[in-house]
Amino acid sequence: MPIEEVTIFWRYKDDRNVYNIVSGKADLTDEDCQFRDRTRMFPEEWANGNFSLLLTDLKDIDSGSYSCFIPTMNILRQVEFSVQGVLKLCVGAEALTETLVELGHNATLNCSLNGTNVHWYIQHQLQPPLAILRSFTSSSPAAFYYNHNFRQKYSLETGNRLLIQNVTVDENGVYYCAKKENDSLLFSNGTRFMTTVLRDTVGTPTGRTKARPHSLNYLLQSPVSKS
Repeated sequence: MPIEEVTIFWRYKDDRNVYNIVSGKADLTDEDCQFRDRTRMFPEEWANGNFSLLLTDLKDIDSGSYSCFIPTMNILRQVEFSVQGVLKLCVGAEALTETLVELGHNATLNCSLNGTNVHWYIQHQLQPPLAILRSFTSSSPAAFYYNHNFRQKYSLETGNRLLIQNVTVDENGVYYCAKKENDSLLFSNGTRFMTTVLRDTVGTPTGRTKARPHSLNYLLQSPVSKS
């Protein structure tokens, strides 16, 4: 579809304006104040049929039904979006601990939550949290992996600590541990994990930690996005 022919309407609960594209140009004139300065689309992807919407700095009031209407194709799709699990993560992550680790080394992340059944998550930039593994007891390294490929990179140590082996840039992101509480997940404060090639005078990894503000984002996929 030529860019100049792209017209898309994203709506929240049927009638609240989230984002408009009219004749290939963003039109935020009537954007609902709830979403102001919190939405983004990807013009470079429109020619490929990708009209996904990025919603940043998630809030509990963002839960609900979102619709995407493409008039030129007569397509109307709806998606139900819940911030329930992510909300607890936001509440528990007022600040992040920043950790630097040298490429090729191993790193261990501690879990600040007490519990026997702990889940570990990673959140890459502009993506929702992704489950890595879960423990069954803090005294054993036995773990269930949500993706078989994670076995090559991650493992558990006693105390629900997460071991990251042979660190590469692919492991950069924000890590959380979480536990079930009242049928939902309670998340710990996050650890922003970054790689570095710096060394000190004796060749050992150089690292430091500090706190930074943090917010969560989520990507709403358009109904005709191509994989």
